[in-house]
Amino acid sequence: MKKRFRRKWKRKVVTILLVIICTACGKAQEDHMAADIADRAALRSEQAVEMEAVVRTVRESVTNGEEAVQTAETSAIEETETSESGESAATEMSEDENKEAGWDVDFEIKREAYHYNEERNDINIYYPQLTGFGDAIKEERINALIEENAKKWIGETNKEGDDSLYCLNLDYEVKFLNDRIISILYKGGHGYITAGHGYLAKAVATTIDMEEEKVIALKDIITDFSELSDMLLADKFESITRWEGMEGIEFRRTYESKGRVEQDLTEDKRQWYTNGDHLIIIFEKFNDYDEYSISIGSVSQILDETFLKKLE
Repeated sequence: MKKRFRRKWKRKVVTILLVIICTACGKAQEDHMAADIADRAALRSEQAVEMEAVVRTVRESVTNGEEAVQTAETSAIEETETSESGESAATEMSEDENKEAGWDVDFEIKREAYHYNEERNDINIYYPQLTGFGDAIKEERINALIEENAKKWIGETNKEGDDSLYCLNLDYEVKFLNDRIISILYKGGHGYITAGHGYLAKAVATTIDMEEEKVIALKDIITDFSELSDMLLADKFESITRWEGMEGIEFRRTYESKGRVEQDLTEDKRQWYTNGDHLIIIFEKFNDYDEYSISIGSVSQILDETFLKKLE
């Protein structure tokens, strides 16, 4: 009886212990599974965050790329529009140069260029051409005269056969224009560019009688060179050229004698122009030049009357 009770009690105890052990194992397995699920969830969360960050980066890159492309396209369009606008404005300015300057004429001025950049030469000359003159044949002859006169400043091209580069660059400004007279000032520089040789400032001018279709020399309009020389030496002319903001030197400090001045003035090479109100004479020096100006009224007594009438 006692033995049977002990066996029965042992079985119950063993059963209880097995239940406790199984429950503990089940709980541990559940805890492990729960932990595993949590770990996997955390991993997926981290991966999701990383993936989201990657996607966000890619999306931002694509967006920025699209914006960059759009910006580049916009810039290109704006640059093209600006360039086209600039070209259009330049064309309008060149065509309406006479109107902006206040010239009372029915024709227009167009900007032309001559370039010679071969055989150690760098020559660039810009000059005006008339259009809409009315008389097409006369217009062609006047334009040919202007072009030919502009190109004469080239002189000798580079024939030295060494490494020197001959440069001549001139741009123009129409100083006076009506139906009878056009006066053009060309400014720029020239010289052989080699060691020890620099670029020299240059100014030349052309005044053309469009009625007679000829270039007007200073001797064609001055009736008394002696008086003109006296006025220059007495500094009746104003020095109007500015170098680095400073005016040129007084005329009498340039020439030693009246005879030398008269000889210089009567030479065909002496350059001059007019703006309608003043007579301006250019005196070139070794490396630059000076312009001396006087009002037309102050020298009217020594100016050709026909020329004065053509300025009206």
